[in-house]
Amino acid sequence: MPESTSWSWLGPVLLFIAAMVTLIVTTTSANKRELKKWQRDTLIRLCSDAVDAAREVERKCESGLNQKRDILAKGQFAAAAKAASGIETISERLYLMNMNNLADTCVRMKSAAQEVLARGSHLRAARRSTADRQRQELAGFIPEEPGWSTELTAPRVDLGASEQDIRDRIHAEMEAPHEEGYASARKELESQLLAFLRCGRKVLS
Repeated sequence: MPESTSWSWLGPVLLFIAAMVTLIVTTTSANKRELKKWQRDTLIRLCSDAVDAAREVERKCESGLNQKRDILAKGQFAAAAKAASGIETISERLYLMNMNNLADTCVRMKSAAQEVLARGSHLRAARRSTADRQRQELAGFIPEEPGWSTELTAPRVDLGASEQDIRDRIHAEMEAPHEEGYASARKELESQLLAFLRCGRKVLS
């Protein structure tokens, strides 16, 4: 009789304990799933934001190069700088999430974006200098009689050169090297962007 009485209260206690253990295990598993889902969603958002920022750097630099007014060009390059800074912020968040490889790749993409910005700024300055130089040297050019007026003749220019020859020479000397540097920087940014996407897909898979 005492044994039966002990089981009468011990049984419900054991059932309660089993239920609590099940609840804890279930809750822990659910929390882990929620955490994993949050990490995945956050990574997707950060990767998307980083790629958008890199593209924004390219777009703003291109816009800055095509602006006729300096104040508008400066605004576009400032926006590009802000976008590049955003990539750096994203890399810091990735480090906080312990996604070190992805963060390292993001840092390299940020550096490539900053190089595009720097090269773009240099190219715009070179274009202005090229235009000023062309106006200066062409000021004394006489199309009807190929050559230069005596007082304005530049020592490095061959008499008899055509106007287009002069423009091409000045462009090759002052602008073309910066065009090549800018194109190379954009190509490197594209390469780093693709590397970032590959790394991101690997982390999310």
